[in-house]
Amino acid sequence: MKAMWSAASGMKNLQLKIDTISNNLA
Repeated sequence: MKAMWSAASGMKNLQLKIDTISNNLA
């Protein structure tokens, strides 16, 4: 269960980074 939570948290952080990079490029 903890592994699943870590994966979900990692995906959320990755999405946040992608959003930030996209905003910087825009």
